[in-house]
Amino acid sequence: MTGRRLLAVGLAALAALVGCGRKGPPLPPVYRIPAPTRDLAAVQDQREAVLRFSYPQVTADGGALPDLEAVEIWRVNLPVSQEPAGSQRTIRADRVRLLEARAERVVELDAATIAAATRGDQLEVRRDLGWWFEARSAGGDDAPAEVLWFAVRSVCCRGRQSDWSNIGRVAPREPPLAPVGLAAEAEPAGVRL
Repeated sequence: MTGRRLLAVGLAALAALVGCGRKGPPLPPVYRIPAPTRDLAAVQDQREAVLRFSYPQVTADGGALPDLEAVEIWRVNLPVSQEPAGSQRTIRADRVRLLEARAERVVELDAATIAAATRGDQLEVRRDLGWWFEARSAGGDDAPAEVLWFAVRSVCCRGRQSDWSNIGRVAPREPPLAPVGLAAEAEPAGVRL
């Protein structure tokens, strides 16, 4: 055999070997969903609800979150008597059912507003509660005690939402009145108010 012919046979054999490989089992498509927030904390500051939680950084499978599109904050107004009770498992299931049925989205943070709400590795969002106090005063003293539940959902990867976060619970109370007639006097033992 000549060198050229030998090279041609070798290349043909190599092409046949490369083309005849076995296919492996098909892999499922990569489906990224943000991991749910687990550290949502809600407190009342004067007439505002202040929500703090970690900046979403991972997917549900523990990988890096590639493109956070939005963070949604949802709220449920709930009479205290309707809050779920029982074991942690049943409480979680009941909370999810209540959120699915009654939650309304009150804030949607897009890329620009996420940056403005970021404090280090935390997000902080303030919501005015003036509407709640006005509705409460219009309802009179007979209105049942009510709590506000807040929950967070992260959105990434063309609109895929995370599961519900933990519940941030606020039981609004009228803030105390500012002191009237406050005066300070210096004394040998300190300041007298």
